[in-house]
Amino acid sequence: MDARMPAGCTWRMKRLRGPAGVARHRGGHALIETALLFTFLPFLFLGVSEYSEADLAKRRLDAAAGTSADLIARLDAVTTAEIDAMKDNLINEIVKPFTTASFGLVLTQVTTDANGQSTVSWSRARGGSASARAVGSSIVLPAGLAEASTSVIMAETSYPFSSTLSSMIVGVRNLTGTAYSAPRHGGQVVLSP
Repeated sequence: MDARMPAGCTWRMKRLRGPAGVARHRGGHALIETALLFTFLPFLFLGVSEYSEADLAKRRLDAAAGTSADLIARLDAVTTAEIDAMKDNLINEIVKPFTTASFGLVLTQVTTDANGQSTVSWSRARGGSASARAVGSSIVLPAGLAEASTSVIMAETSYPFSSTLSSMIVGVRNLTGTAYSAPRHGGQVVLSP
């Protein structure tokens, strides 16, 4: 027995001799596994929280687009002031807690003629860097929406998303949402200034 080792340690030293003894020893594995796990957990947490925030922003944009198209489609006529008030009050509430100053909304009525050609009847943009579509310009609607002699209200939302933490999603990602709704009373919704 070695004089420098306490009496209780000799059986441990004998057991650990050689590669087979080291392979049988499991005393520090939990510590190593915990150290490896805690190295990756912060990155996993940050990634999940940032992508959840981006998903929430995208769902809010889709909800705002759907609500906008639906509200305008319920009317026979609408003014530009009513569209602006809807965006500034109601739609901004849907988008919160995200900043509403950079949130953009474009409402467009698309009319399809008897030949199946879809063109813009009127368009109104509000907020962010959104710009209205040119009246009379051609537009391609998704399959099934471009029925002859009908019109559709199209709402497009946009938001330049930047993560709160900016550790996994770095920079600005432009999120968009689009929704369509047919006028409830048939025909078209008239836009007046």
